[in-house]
Amino acid sequence: MTDKKYAVRARDIYKVYPNDIKALNGVSLNVDYGEVLVIIGASGSGKSTFLRTLNRLEEINSGSIEILGTNIFNKKTKPTKLRAKIGMVFQHFNLFPHLTVMENITIGQIKVQKINKKNAVDMATVLLKKVGIVEKADVYPEQLSGGQQQRVAIARALAMKPQLMLFDEATSALDPEMIGEVLDVMEKVAKEGMTMIVVTHEMDFAKAAADRIAFMDQGKITEIATPEEILANDNNSQLKQFLSKIH
Repeated sequence: MTDKKYAVRARDIYKVYPNDIKALNGVSLNVDYGEVLVIIGASGSGKSTFLRTLNRLEEINSGSIEILGTNIFNKKTKPTKLRAKIGMVFQHFNLFPHLTVMENITIGQIKVQKINKKNAVDMATVLLKKVGIVEKADVYPEQLSGGQQQRVAIARALAMKPQLMLFDEATSALDPEMIGEVLDVMEKVAKEGMTMIVVTHEMDFAKAAADRIAFMDQGKITEIATPEEILANDNNSQLKQFLSKIH
C-alpha cells in the first residue's frame, strides 16, 4: 500500500557502506505537498546521502521510501520514470559544456518529454526570465559565472515540470557574492508552492523559506521543527554546537 497523503514518506532508512559505516541510521520523515524542508547538519552526517536516495542515485539497505505515492524501491518502479517527476540541483552545475544555455534547458524537454522545439524554447525563455538571465540564452556555460550557471541548472530542472525539487548544497561551490542570487531564485520557487527538500548551510535561506528544518547527526534526524523552534533549541547539544559554528 502506498500513501498519497505525503509527497515524501521515508521509513526507517538504513544505508551501510563497506567497513560498516552507517551513512543512514534509521531515517524516518514525512514531507507534505507544497512543503519546503531544509536539512542541516555537519559534513558526513548523511544529508546528501539521504537526498540521493530519494531519486535512487543511492540504493538503500533497508527501509521504504514513497515519493508522490509511489514506492520507489518496488521492483516495478523504473528509476527513469521516477526521476522525470523529480528535479535535482547539485553542488556542481552539470551543464553540457558544448550546448548553449537555451539548448541545455530545452534538450530534456525535446528528447525525454517529446515536446516540440518551439514550445520547449518558449518554456525555457519564461524560466530564464524567472531566474534573471534571459539575455544569456545563446552563450555557453564557460562564459557564465558560477551563480549564473547554477541558475541555468535550476531553470533546466524546472523545465521538466517536476513535482518535487531536491537541492544538494546548491550554493556551496559558489563565491560568496554569487550565493545570494541563487538563494533568491530558490526562495522564489519555494514561494510558488513547489515541494522542496534543500540540503544547505545557509541559515538565512532556511529562516526565510523553510516550513521545517531537520537536523541530521551521525546518520539520524535528531531534531525536526519550525525554523524558530530549531534556532531556539537548547536541549540538543550537537545542534547547538553546529549552529554556533555556522553563525
